[in-house]
Amino acid sequence: MQGLFDDKEFDYIETSSELPEPSDDFWSNEKWEVLGQLLRYAVPVVAIGVVLVGVFASYTYNEGADTYMQSASSETASAVLVPAEKVETAKDN
Repeated sequence: MQGLFDDKEFDYIETSSELPEPSDDFWSNEKWEVLGQLLRYAVPVVAIGVVLVGVFASYTYNEGADTYMQSASSETASAVLVPAEKVETAKDN
């Protein structure tokens, strides 16, 4: 059985000295290190911030509300505003 590359001749580079020199990269300068470190940690910091804001929002939702809206009981009825004193909450039970 003959392999796919058995008759082919490949011209391999034997040493690294035969490789061309890389061109200068705009981003390889040391002044971009700080930006790179900031971006490295940006996604986890933003994710933690989003979680903390979500937790805060869930605990303070409707805090200090004095009026709630009761949905319409039918298509012909309209929504009704209910004072907070008349609304039973899970905390009261």
